[in-house]
Amino acid sequence: MRSTGWPDENADRGEQRFRYGFLPHEGALSASDVEVQAAAFNRRVLLFPGMDASGVESPIRRVAGGGIGIETLKQAEKSEDLIVRIVALGDRVAHGEFRCAAAIRRVEECDVMEWRCEREIPLSKDNGFSLELKPFEIKTLRLSCVPVPAAAEADCVQSWAETR
Repeated sequence: MRSTGWPDENADRGEQRFRYGFLPHEGALSASDVEVQAAAFNRRVLLFPGMDASGVESPIRRVAGGGIGIETLKQAEKSEDLIVRIVALGDRVAHGEFRCAAAIRRVEECDVMEWRCEREIPLSKDNGFSLELKPFEIKTLRLSCVPVPAAAEADCVQSWAETR
């Protein structure tokens, strides 16, 4: 491996670790799921000593469709809402159906800065929604959850504290 000497003469010196993999597939790369498999390969599971993750469910998951991935999941900057960034992983139109673990009141497409919501996305009866993305498109969604009663939230916090 090559190490640069400028602007930092000590940058990237020493031992380097990396992983690589080969994924045989049939047909053209654009018709395969190589991008999805590569993303999964690059995102290893994080384990935290002393934390029990059994029974923990992701707030949102893709249940159908292909060529589409959830890239970001975080709390909104100015509210209790959930921000989800969904990406089309290839050079073709991607379709996906998503389900939410919590009861969702509203799903809106918003700008990347989360300031302005542009349109509401219809919810399905089973607490989910569907999306279609253009090739390489990124959508930022704001999910507004149904408020949890204070007693249920306290039970959840207590359960979490007991696992530590």
